[in-house]
Amino acid sequence: MAARHEREPDRLPRQYLPEDTSMGRLPQDDLDAIALKPNSRPRGTLGFDTPADALTALLR
Repeated sequence: MAARHEREPDRLPRQYLPEDTSMGRLPQDDLDAIALKPNSRPRGTLGFDTPADALTALLR
C-alpha cells in the first residue's frame, strides 16, 4: 500500500482551498501564500524549527 503522502499529495493545500478549486487557475501570489503556511509551521523533526528556519540555517 502506498504511503499516505503518496496517495494524497495535495492534502495540505486542500486545507486552505475548497476541493473544487483548481490550483492551476490561481495567481502565483495566492499559491505563494498557501505555500508559506505549512512552511511556517514548527516541526518536531526539525527541533521545533520551521522548514524555512532549517533551510536558512543550512544555507549559512
